[in-house]
Amino acid sequence: MRLITSTLILLLCATVGYSQIIITGIADGPLSGGTKVIEFYATADVADLSVYGVGFANNGGGTDGQEYTFPMQSVNAGDFFYGVNNAANATAFFGLTDGATLVIEDNDFGGFNGDDAIELYLNGTIIDIFGDINVDGNGQPWEYLDSWAYRVDATGPDGSTFNLANWTFGTVDIFDGETTNASSPEPFPLGTYSTTGASNPTVSFTTNGETVVEGAGTYDLQIQIQSANSVATTVTVVPVASGSTVDVSDVSYSVSPITFPASSDANQVLTITINDDAIQESTETLTLALTSPTNNASLGVDTFTLTILDNDTPLAPIVITEIYYNSPDGPDSLEFLEIFNNGATPVDLGGYSFVEGISHEFAPGTMIMGNGYLVLVKDSVAFFNAFGVSYPEWNSGALTNSGEDLIIVNAQGIGLDTVDYGDNSDPDWPAAADGDGPSLVLCDVNADNNDGSNWQAASTGTGVIIDGTEVFANFGAASGCLAGPLITLATDAITVGEDAGTVVFDVILSGGNGAVSTVDVSLNTALSTATEGSDFVFSSQTVTFDGASAEDTVQVAVTITDDADIEVLETIVLDITGATNASVTIPTTITLSITDNDTPIADVVITEIYYNSPDGPDSLEFIELYNNESTAVDLDGYTFTQGIEHTFQGSFIIPAGGYVVLAKDINAFTNEFGALTVSVGQWQSGALGNGGEDIELRNSAGLVVDYVDYDDGGDWPAEADGQGPSLVLCDVTADNNDAANWQVSTTETIVTIEGTLVLASPGFEDLACDMGMATIEFGDADFTVNEGDGTATVTVNITNGDEVNPTTAIVSIMASSTATLGTDFTVADTILTFPNVAGGDTSVTFTINIVDDVDTEADETIVLMLDEVANPNIAIGTNGSLTITIEDNDNVSTQSILASEVAFYPNPAREQLVVKNGIALDAITVTDVAGRAVQQYYGLPAGRTDLDVSALPQGVYFITFRAGREVYTSRLVVAE
Repeated sequence: MRLITSTLILLLCATVGYSQIIITGIADGPLSGGTKVIEFYATADVADLSVYGVGFANNGGGTDGQEYTFPMQSVNAGDFFYGVNNAANATAFFGLTDGATLVIEDNDFGGFNGDDAIELYLNGTIIDIFGDINVDGNGQPWEYLDSWAYRVDATGPDGSTFNLANWTFGTVDIFDGETTNASSPEPFPLGTYSTTGASNPTVSFTTNGETVVEGAGTYDLQIQIQSANSVATTVTVVPVASGSTVDVSDVSYSVSPITFPASSDANQVLTITINDDAIQESTETLTLALTSPTNNASLGVDTFTLTILDNDTPLAPIVITEIYYNSPDGPDSLEFLEIFNNGATPVDLGGYSFVEGISHEFAPGTMIMGNGYLVLVKDSVAFFNAFGVSYPEWNSGALTNSGEDLIIVNAQGIGLDTVDYGDNSDPDWPAAADGDGPSLVLCDVNADNNDGSNWQAASTGTGVIIDGTEVFANFGAASGCLAGPLITLATDAITVGEDAGTVVFDVILSGGNGAVSTVDVSLNTALSTATEGSDFVFSSQTVTFDGASAEDTVQVAVTITDDADIEVLETIVLDITGATNASVTIPTTITLSITDNDTPIADVVITEIYYNSPDGPDSLEFIELYNNESTAVDLDGYTFTQGIEHTFQGSFIIPAGGYVVLAKDINAFTNEFGALTVSVGQWQSGALGNGGEDIELRNSAGLVVDYVDYDDGGDWPAEADGQGPSLVLCDVTADNNDAANWQVSTTETIVTIEGTLVLASPGFEDLACDMGMATIEFGDADFTVNEGDGTATVTVNITNGDEVNPTTAIVSIMASSTATLGTDFTVADTILTFPNVAGGDTSVTFTINIVDDVDTEADETIVLMLDEVANPNIAIGTNGSLTITIEDNDNVSTQSILASEVAFYPNPAREQLVVKNGIALDAITVTDVAGRAVQQYYGLPAGRTDLDVSALPQGVYFITFRAGREVYTSRLVVAE
């Protein structure tokens, strides 16, 4: 049967050898759950799409080869068909419905983003390509993030070399906020590709709307042409009364036709002049339409609305005065904003909005008193729990830790205040506000609050401690800025090795006033753990700034002693205090951490990472550690310094060759995975990034023990990114910072999340590694014996088995067998015992006795299945079932005749199974491994029949064909 099926597939490939499909469009839609679409076009009839496939080159990482194979399906010349990752979203957003056109849904079509290249394969060879596989498309001319790309008519296929000129593109992010393709300013032109090229031009506005302030003076409206030909094209722009609220005195523009010269695709411009009057008025609109095109041109985006904001309406003096964008806790749950009414009269903020940074619209009746403050928070519950004060939450969004624009506008959309704050990488903004505890506070409400020099890090303590760091803030009150020049430390922490010698750090003066300023630098003996004199040398001193410069830096030195003692991580804590002609601002303390260079580094290895479970909160995240030493290791004092925050406290032993597991949520973990035989702990805070990040483990001396910079793409297995499996390291001696040494787990758990089975092995070695975990399977493929042979010998193998204890397994005779036990065959014993042997590889055989009767009968089958393996560490391998066919020797084998008349493919099958039968069949029955019929079909004429197997769970089945008294059974595999 396998020979017949392979031959049929080869014949199919031969018949489609000259057929072709091409990539004509890619769309990166906005709906939750993914709205990825690839459009394909058939330039000729294709009888079998399964010879084609698709690959994705992510982040410029080069080809990964063919990653998806199309199902067995025919398409006709001129057909468009689509690959989507979410059929419901493709219907809702793009109007694509399977049946009206061919829509193929598969998770693999979600394997690209708007900066990734896509390859189309025919029989393993690239025949068409979009994008450069060796270049990350972010910022490239072919980027299509939250947008689309579409092939130019009469181009393609492009082989393996991308041709940018053969593609047109939507504006990046054009789909943001859209609910349907039709409502988008630049709709994805699906189903419009032509092999002959457009014969007539298309004229469009380049956008369907824009907003300007009345004082802008003019606005240049761009009008474009596509497929320009050798004849000039004209179009007229007319106002649409129903969409316009402007008065004739508000704007003016030319009413003459717009002309596109022959063979020119340059945009034409209609200049609209805006009258900047002194009248207070509401927002107005001017809607224009394209009409009367010549040269048989069609119209694309044919309406445009210009929104004009009045600049005569008095603006309320609203000022952004405090920003808390990066609290010391990972989730930044305490973020807040403060605004100030810099006028004497109350202001109703109804309709006012934050339109950048966060998203929030104030409800009518939201009042801010004259010279009063209003505070908005990200999480009102977390804020109240921390500070005991309740403030309203903003609608959505979060403050970016790296800095961003904050913009508040009034009800007319006119900007009231803009602050583009920066983080510690921006020298113009106070660095201490970037996660060190303080908020940003504006010192003078009348100063330019978009200038970082007018802000300070808050110095008012709140008494709230987060992860050992106090929060400094002045929400709802005046800034509390420090007067005079400011003196601070450039950083609050430095880590050095014991052999560093002399270490220097910077003390910084800002805002100097020309006079001398001083500050004392002294040792904090109460907080320091290193010993002065034996571990380091430092003398308390006074730092002097001579006043010659408003900005100045002085370096202070500490000498580290390199001894031969084995020590834990030690710290030197230094304070700056007692400033003259200046104020001391955060950070006022610096901690020098000294890592010992005499402490041996234990071989503790990160061997498993589960960073993105199929559920949104990732509550099952875990990290597995393995002790590759020959002796136990005490993890007391070991610390994760990147990725998560955790320090092992007290004795935490990991035995030689043993594992420990750290979970994000130990209750959720044990509820799902059950109790493990290894130690399981809960890390203290933080979470594993779904997009990848650094994980670093240091020992109690501060030395790096292990470091992994995992990713969700590139060379790292993408299946670990929310598709069920964890990342596992099989070779514990290999470099685990090299993606090539990691793979995804193949160990099935009892956990299913949102219909997805979790594959992971916390606390033990994974099946994917084939190390210590064994497999048992039949040593033979399906085979045939003659009734007169007398016996059939069956071999069962164990690989990497138990070297200490014997193992037993049972071979079950399945009900789907057509041969009868006792009549057609006998077997003495199907309970197999495997002895323990060095290396763990062993085999056993057993004999089936074939009964040679004198009856003329169809060929019969004995179906065997491995079952009840008495060893939890041994898994049934891929060849866990075996079919033995008994040929009758009393007449011509009717089964052989039927087998020659029936073929089915593909095998394994996913959605559809194609049956080709040269004779009519009375019935087809599909049974599971327990012999239960799961699908039955009756009265099938000779020819081709497509069977739907999409509802069958993944696994092994048996398919039986019957024609009269003739019966033929074969094995069928259903894959995901």
